[in-house]
Amino acid sequence: MKENFSTLPADTTSILRILAKSFKSISEHSIKSSKTSGLNPSEFAVMEVLYLDGPQKIQQIGANLLLVSSGNVTYILDKLEKNQLVVREHSKVDRRAIFAKLTKLGVEFMDNHYPQYELIFKEVFSILTFEEQEQLKNTLQKVRTHSEQLLRR
Repeated sequence: MKENFSTLPADTTSILRILAKSFKSISEHSIKSSKTSGLNPSEFAVMEVLYLDGPQKIQQIGANLLLVSSGNVTYILDKLEKNQLVVREHSKVDRRAIFAKLTKLGVEFMDNHYPQYELIFKEVFSILTFEEQEQLKNTLQKVRTHSEQLLRR
């Protein structure tokens, strides 16, 4: 069955361009902020996932990160482990499963750096009211969900 796209605005590609440019601009803030912490953006992203979500299966870390491939997670964890910010532990339930978690030093590191990182994004989005932020979040989630469904066809 052919879908009816006549209800879509003619400039849907401009939406994509605006979204891509917005993402690029916002990502630059992330890159700049993570570098001031002494970590590269990928390392900081892994630390952020572990800081906000707690211990994670190594495979799950890659799935939770936008710009880090699952193959790169092992390399990043090696570097973070060398700096004593992260430790890997076998699951007590399933010895095949390996979890990564922040060490005490890793938690202290994020306690010192994450508030400034978060403040930058609060400033970026301060142009929007709370209601506009909620609407943007819901709209983007709706588009993401639909796009993922289309990919599974």
